[in-house]
This record gives sequence, structure tokens and C-alpha cells, in this order.
Amino acid sequence: MTNPFRWRRFGFIGALMFAVGVLVGQQAQRPKFDSYLTPRSVSDLQMQLIDTDLELIRDHLPSVDGFFVPAVGYDARRSCFWGKVRVSPALLKEPADSVRDKLLGEALMTRDILRSRFPKISEAKRNADPDFRMSFFQIENGFSTVAEYTDGKILLK
Repeated sequence: MTNPFRWRRFGFIGALMFAVGVLVGQQAQRPKFDSYLTPRSVSDLQMQLIDTDLELIRDHLPSVDGFFVPAVGYDARRSCFWGKVRVSPALLKEPADSVRDKLLGEALMTRDILRSRFPKISEAKRNADPDFRMSFFQIENGFSTVAEYTDGKILLK
């Protein structure tokens, strides 16, 4: 005759091992953009020159349709890309719906260009965009953020 407690003990141990395996597997998952964070052999001098070139280009180009040249980056803490762009005062004087539509278009265009370089960025969905955020600012009357693109929508400040 078999001991019923023995089978329960085996079942309990099996379930415990399965649970530990699931927990270890979840901890071993890396953020989806980690592959882009591998070091490259670019010197600090080269990176500073590239950053300076980009800043000079941004500062010397006029605004187009109320937008200056966006800057982009990556926030490793949030595992998400970000963008920021200066907007002209003339754009901000338009009706709120028009401003919101133009800001959304700029955010989605910036996001699409990033996605062409980083295909792991997920498709943008209404009310859900965990891979990209964007802020819009003006500097004419002191620096201030005027809007943000977060979770697939524009929030005017």
C-alpha cells in the first residue's frame, strides 16, 4: 500500500520547483532595448564632436511649421526613448485643437524615424505607447514645457 503523504510531498516539491523556475525565468528577462546598449569603440572626443555638430545644426536651422529640430535620447531607467522639441510662439497662438494635432503629428513623425533605426520599438497605439515620450518647450519667455506626448496622447500644460 502506498503512502498518500508521500505523493502529496512529491506534488508539493514539484509545484515548488516549478514556481521557483518561473520566478528565476522572469528575473532573467532583460529589457527589450538592452541589445542597443552594448559598448562601441567610439572615443569621448568623437562623441563630444558629434553632439556639438548636432547642437550647432539645431541652433542654426529655422523653425518649420512652428517646430525646431527635435532631439532624441534613451532613458534606461524607464526603458523608453524620449524626444524633445522647441516650438515657436506663433504655433502656440493657434486654436488648442490645431496645436494638439500638430504636436501629435510631430511626436509620431519623430517616433517613426526612431522606429526606423530601432525596430524593437513597438507600434504606437492610442492610450498606450510605453516605448516613447516627447516634450515640447518654448524659450521666448523663459524656458517652459508647453506639452507632453505620453501614452499615445498629447497633454497640453
